[in-house]
Amino acid sequence: MKYIIEHIKDSREGIVNQLLVEIQEIQRNEPAISIESLKAEIENLTRKKHKAIDLMLDDLISKDDLKKQTEFYDNEIALVTGRIAASKNVSDIHKKQLDGIKSYIDKVNEMVGLDTNETAILR
Repeated sequence: MKYIIEHIKDSREGIVNQLLVEIQEIQRNEPAISIESLKAEIENLTRKKHKAIDLMLDDLISKDDLKKQTEFYDNEIALVTGRIAASKNVSDIHKKQLDGIKSYIDKVNEMVGLDTNETAILR
């Protein structure tokens, strides 16, 4: 135990650097999707859907055409909403992974202050 604790103390900087590299790797491999751009896309689709309704009210398109168009927009909105939910899941996973790695960094930093000759540590 004494050897391991002393090894961690001596290797602290390298261990912390490796954990930071892992954080960067996580963020690089699974970039989170911007939710704001997806929300803007939903707003745009909703606006288009309202325009289609206006076209039907002005007798420029038929009710059947309106029905098809609104179904299309509803499907697109559902897809984008699904992407928002998936992005939130990825963000939650990233947060859990990062929190875990930060916890390891904290534990390594705690080791620096330990006295390896203390018998309470060995218990």
